[in-house]
Amino acid sequence: MRLDAIARELWAGVLSGTARIVTLTVLATIVSAGLSAADIVLTRRLIADAEAFQQAGAATLTLSAEGQVDASACKALAQVEGVRASGAIRRRALPVVASALPGAPLTAFETTPGFAAVLGSPGTGVVVPDEVADVLGLSEGDRIPTTEGVVEVGGTYPYPDDGRRPGFGWAALIETADTSPFDECWVLAWPQSDAMGSLLLGVLLPGADSERPELGQLNGALGARFDGMALFDGRLTAWAPSLAAALVGVLAFVSVRGRRLSIASDLHAGARRRDIATVMVVEGTTWLTAALILTMGSTAILAAPEALADRGALLVQGARVALASSAAGVAGIVAAVWSVRESHLVRYFKDR
Repeated sequence: MRLDAIARELWAGVLSGTARIVTLTVLATIVSAGLSAADIVLTRRLIADAEAFQQAGAATLTLSAEGQVDASACKALAQVEGVRASGAIRRRALPVVASALPGAPLTAFETTPGFAAVLGSPGTGVVVPDEVADVLGLSEGDRIPTTEGVVEVGGTYPYPDDGRRPGFGWAALIETADTSPFDECWVLAWPQSDAMGSLLLGVLLPGADSERPELGQLNGALGARFDGMALFDGRLTAWAPSLAAALVGVLAFVSVRGRRLSIASDLHAGARRRDIATVMVVEGTTWLTAALILTMGSTAILAAPEALADRGALLVQGARVALASSAAGVAGIVAAVWSVRESHLVRYFKDR
């Protein structure tokens, strides 16, 4: 069949309403966009849970070994793939006593540069928890008069009472260039790795007592691990592409099968089956393409609030649903055309 003939048949189907372009577009969009949206919403919930796990300090591992931690080795862990921040810390004998609160001294800790990043703060120099900043009315760059002199606040860090190790909610973290032995090494790593414990033990100074170090978790209230891959693979909407393909495929089959009398008549008149299938597929492509575009548009809207990397992954998820639906729709159309028999023309007429 020539292209102009296909175009005429397509136009005639659209004008007569037999192609039901709008109705089929709406139905296919409800299926594919609805299942894609359900999958995106559930995946975004998993992303939020993973972020909450990290922000709560559950992904932060600690190694405690008083006077046995090599500061340089601990800081170097930040270069390991998957490690977001690392740093060493040790408690200072003298607290920081703010002149405004002489009766509530701040526990003082010396840290390697960049340690505050483990706690989610970009601050440098002297960093205090949010609670201290709120009580004293401080913000980054402000100065605190203390018994040791004026101290400039380089930043703040969140440390709510949500199961984290106590002792750092009313404190002052003071960066130091002194590389003498530290007491602890903290590492924020994501995704979690079983090898991180061994890497942490590697920051011990030569000759350190291997039985004394203690590996721990800054916050164990949310569990030891967040197995994001297992949760993602086991999500309820993992079957969304397959279900969308099945439903749209059936929709396409039924829509064409409903025109079996017309198809059988064309076959009886001498039309070739492949030419009829071509016309039907071209017709179907119009509403399948419209549904695909609408599905991807809704997916993009739902994925927009996420970070760039997550947004791309969510768009791929939506594309899988949309493309599976379109491919199944075309297959359903072809199958329906091939299921019509010219010899059943009279029966089709009676069943009309």
